[in-house]
Amino acid sequence: MTLWIIGMMGAGKSTAGAMAASSLEVPFFDTDVEIARRLGCSVAQLWGELGEKAFRDMEKAVIAGLADAVAVVSTGGGAPLDEDNRSKMSASGRCVWLRAHPNVLAARVGDSGGRPLLAGRAPTAEILGDLLSERSAWYSSLADHQIETDGMTAEEVAAAITTWWSG
Repeated sequence: MTLWIIGMMGAGKSTAGAMAASSLEVPFFDTDVEIARRLGCSVAQLWGELGEKAFRDMEKAVIAGLADAVAVVSTGGGAPLDEDNRSKMSASGRCVWLRAHPNVLAARVGDSGGRPLLAGRAPTAEILGDLLSERSAWYSSLADHQIETDGMTAEEVAAAITTWWSG
């Protein structure tokens, strides 16, 4: 069964997810890293050269390929917006939504370099808040559990994930 971690950029999916996987003694995958590994280029490069649709198609293929893994998988923030992705994730495991306030997300994202969705824009709380508003219904519909990460360290988030998963 796959433990899917969903949420916005800056919520801590990759950092806490890797720690949770280590605690659970299972492999960890980050869909953005897997896309870059498979294509031999960065996500920003893929997005810039081939566009968002090509990225989303590759993201869908990576999620489908990991759906049967006994692993922790951190998804890109937009992955749950796709119906096929939601279907694969819900059928193959359980999902935890790492939530954070837009001010916290903006502070964590810092320089938006390497984040194509923010290309040319500073990751302000307003921009991230608007994006969160657009995505919240999708995250909520998919999530089996939610963890508010504001004020938590990555270690605390990882512990909360493993406690929920193991409970």
